[in-house]
Amino acid sequence: MTSTAYREMVLASWREIVRTPMTLFLSVLFPLCFVLMFAFLPDVSVSGGTTVSGLAFGLPAVLIFAMLSLGVMGTAAPMTVYRQRGVLRVFGCTPVSRLGFILAQVPVRFGVVIAEFVLIFVAGATAGEIDAGGLPAALLTLVLVAAAMLSLGFLLGGLLRSPELLGAIGGVLMPVVLFASGVMLPMAMMPDAVRLGAKTLPFTYMGDLLRHQLLGVPAEFPLWLSYTVISGTTAVLVAITARTFRWDEER
Repeated sequence: MTSTAYREMVLASWREIVRTPMTLFLSVLFPLCFVLMFAFLPDVSVSGGTTVSGLAFGLPAVLIFAMLSLGVMGTAAPMTVYRQRGVLRVFGCTPVSRLGFILAQVPVRFGVVIAEFVLIFVAGATAGEIDAGGLPAALLTLVLVAAAMLSLGFLLGGLLRSPELLGAIGGVLMPVVLFASGVMLPMAMMPDAVRLGAKTLPFTYMGDLLRHQLLGVPAEFPLWLSYTVISGTTAVLVAITARTFRWDEER
């Protein structure tokens, strides 16, 4: 694929996001609304017995929720619509490779992630809840988490044909994993069985890392372990996507 063709596909990816109000709302604006919800919650206890405000606890949670929404609703959902309408079948008849198509979706979505991070960081800094010293490490984590979320979106979008099925999966997947992993609720409030199961979810380590880096609270897990889990999850998702992505129902 030529650089001109790649640039045009990137621009098409941008137009696809901004011209679909529901996709834009669900994948970008709706998660940010949760900042207001967390602002009215009482103080909560996190790892190490440290107490933080509800807003401070919610900032990393909203950031993860926003990236997961972008992966599922802002990436997988449009791809299933394209497959249902036969658009991907047309791409399969052109010189555009599957890898080239996927890579063309990445720049715009990473740009959206950065914009969301800036908004959340500014909101937290204005409220005096953000530890600016952890910004460089938080940006590294942001890139890794975004890569994992987009990889999940490409995997789902590459397999599913029905937007309705994706909506059902996303409607169950997002709240369940975010609450069960301690991202949306403090782990101390969870039953022992849930806390044990949370250690098998990569979202648990994403939330722990971002809380440590953005809020300056002690990390519950070793940093090397969290980075390994997130990087390994991304690698597995990318490998599965590379083997399973298809233009249409037939490979």
